[in-house]
Amino acid sequence: MTSSKGIFKKSAVFNTFSILAIVGNVIVAILFAILFTGGLNNSFEDSERIAIDGLVGGFMFLFTILSALVLTSSILSIIGLIRMRKGQRRGFKMYLFANGAWIALVFYASLGDAYYYLFGAAISVLFILYFLTVYRKMQSGYQSVETFYYPSCYRLATNVNRLT
Repeated sequence: MTSSKGIFKKSAVFNTFSILAIVGNVIVAILFAILFTGGLNNSFEDSERIAIDGLVGGFMFLFTILSALVLTSSILSIIGLIRMRKGQRRGFKMYLFANGAWIALVFYASLGDAYYYLFGAAISVLFILYFLTVYRKMQSGYQSVETFYYPSCYRLATNVNRLT
């Protein structure tokens, strides 16, 4: 994953996992954006019925909030994945936070008798574990690769040698 110059190189497995994760999160984001807008529309239409029956408004409000959380989690995951593809550790931390929220929501959804949701959580955990193995090979922050791996005096000496 790292070359002799310390540059973060992406393996074929990393590319495959990151592209699959991006595609999966884009699909989830699109689906939950549709659900979120539907929840917003229905909650406003049902606002007259809330006074009569608070149950419908309560479920629709909860549905809309959960859709917004999943949508936000997917968007943060996509941003984290893009940063990870650039070799930044901050991207993994963002992906870990967003996918952790997704896993928590999946466990919340499976509290009833819907244990099949746990399959999605297990896949997310596998992706996190794989990206964790790559994490230590990424650079921290927004530093350039040469600045992170080589001291400035060594870099200056190498640049002078190239000119002569």
